[in-house]
Amino acid sequence: MTRLSSDPRPPPDSLYGTAVGVLRCDALPVRFDQQRWQQRFLAQWPPGSPGHRSYFGRITGGTHLGLVQAARGGVQLTTPSEQP
Repeated sequence: MTRLSSDPRPPPDSLYGTAVGVLRCDALPVRFDQQRWQQRFLAQWPPGSPGHRSYFGRITGGTHLGLVQAARGGVQLTTPSEQP
């Protein structure tokens, strides 16, 4: 989720962010019930459906991309877990 604020400090749960003028922009994690969300996804997109083929692997296994790929062009990592 993107947080926009006039407070120049990164929030404690920021993953990465930057300042744009006087505006602070940060990516924040979205916490949710993964199992419940997956059940709802499968109810809409069962195995073999176009949505399942396109998205289920990324939903359950993620992608090869990490925070380092998102934090570029002046964006700073604010979480210590993936510092380059």
